[in-house]
Amino acid sequence: MQISASGTNLDTTPSNFKGLSNISKDTSTSIIKYFYGATADYSNAKQLLAEAKAKGYDSAFVVAFRDGKKISVQEALSVKK
Repeated sequence: MQISASGTNLDTTPSNFKGLSNISKDTSTSIIKYFYGATADYSNAKQLLAEAKAKGYDSAFVVAFRDGKKISVQEALSVKK
């Protein structure tokens, strides 16, 4: 789940992310993207999304990656079928 994007580089400690742990970040651009959790299972992804939204990350959304590159969620789901 991408939970936020910012120009500020934050430590990925739970105290910086409303108590959420398992935070990662992408610092490859000037806008740093922060992610919560990681799973290959879409049902688990939806659960992680619900947890992030419950913590106040209303604009959080599911993102998918293959071989380190961002792909559409639809593409990721079509591979699973």
